[in-house]
Amino acid sequence: DLILPEGFTYNVIASWGDPVGDCRYGYNNDHVGFVESGENQAYLVVNHESMDYDNLPTYLETFPSVMGYALPDHALKEIKDNVILNFAKMDDEDPKKEMIKSMALEGAADMGISVISVERSNNGDWVRTFSEKDRRISVTQALKDPAKLSKSTGPASSVFRKQNKIGFDDGLLDKCIGSFWNCSGGTTPWGTVISAEEWLDAHVIYPVKADGSSFPPTTMPFYTSTFSGLGNIFELAGNKYGWGVEVDPENKDDFGTKHTMLGRYRHEAFAFNCKKNQSLAVYAGDDTKGGHIYKMISAGKVSDPKSKSNSKLFEAGVLHAAKFLKDGTGYWIPLIPDTILDPVLPSSVIAGIVSLPNPDRVKGGIQTYTKDDEVSSIYQNKGFD
Repeated sequence: DLILPEGFTYNVIASWGDPVGDCRYGYNNDHVGFVESGENQAYLVVNHESMDYDNLPTYLETFPSVMGYALPDHALKEIKDNVILNFAKMDDEDPKKEMIKSMALEGAADMGISVISVERSNNGDWVRTFSEKDRRISVTQALKDPAKLSKSTGPASSVFRKQNKIGFDDGLLDKCIGSFWNCSGGTTPWGTVISAEEWLDAHVIYPVKADGSSFPPTTMPFYTSTFSGLGNIFELAGNKYGWGVEVDPENKDDFGTKHTMLGRYRHEAFAFNCKKNQSLAVYAGDDTKGGHIYKMISAGKVSDPKSKSNSKLFEAGVLHAAKFLKDGTGYWIPLIPDTILDPVLPSSVIAGIVSLPNPDRVKGGIQTYTKDDEVSSIYQNKGFD
């Protein structure tokens, strides 16, 4: 049971497997955004982080008691070396292929975002009202119904729309197949919620090609022991994950908008500085070892902090990364072409190794360096023609 201090109570509003729209409430709650919709009425926008890795044994063990049917997880144990290099090339006559695909759809359905409506009852408890605006945002939902694909804005959306990509093209232009590993988030002053896509590289490749396009989905195998690499099974474009996803709970047709001006990394939480007649400032952290703190300053100004028109401000601006110094001070680095290159050198970090973008403009991805002169010779301020 949940032990609380004296004077505090709790009530369960929603549990894994409960109906939400035409799907179910997801697994492993993380951030909960509370958006008031009226007197004693509100929406909850709930992140469902993961069911893979350390969560997998418990997920598989408890799934039958929650859903009333078991997953064919014996198929996972029958895969040689616990790895599938190319799911699409598995023999269609092999029954394990369909079993694993069905499990992947179940697992992906239990990650993502839930939007549920609630009201405060006479005894003070919050209870669900099961409104028509209740819905799920997930990879599974988007795969089943193209109307539930997520949208995108900002600079990377032009990469998504680009023709003749160097890398993989999912054919969906600037639409995205759902969301997963949704960690923390933030509620905007105008009543939307930004969900943080965190550990994208649990299921897709983090690096991208030189033109921003994705590596082939098969670059990351599917590992049966951790249930990671779902991008291999669903043929996902990796560059479409790792973003901040805005959801308007009031709009039943909104299945998320990925605002790429906020940057792509392992997002963890969002905070907003939203004042009339000023640029919108959005702060977020990269939840990874050696990650950074970022801010985005919008190009446009806030007219009314409560207006949903402020969502347009996410589409254009300047992303900055924080640089912290040993004396406790620091400064913001604008991530724009005009910024002077000053890469971190291997000699300045304890591990003696740094990862930087691969200078090969065809291969893309990242490359590691252990010598200062290697970094200095490659990353020079050459300017633009």
